[in-house]
Amino acid sequence: MKHRYKSFETERLILKPTSENDSKFLFDLLNAPNWIKYIGDRNIKSIHDAKVYINIKITPQFKRHGYSVYTLIKKNDKVKIGT
Repeated sequence: MKHRYKSFETERLILKPTSENDSKFLFDLLNAPNWIKYIGDRNIKSIHDAKVYINIKITPQFKRHGYSVYTLIKKNDKVKIGT
């Protein structure tokens, strides 16, 4: 799903609206031991759960507020590093 919401760039990062294309990354991030320990378990147990989370939690915030969770990507190697 394409977002019509604005992406941002810094010298080293791209900040783009999180979409279903980020489901695998979000699944990995939200299940990292330190995420669970310091932020909390979001009960995302599969990539499908991550897609549902994006569609139920993140996308509606974009629609309601015009901003929400952005995925941070390093420009030099296109590696996703956080939200």
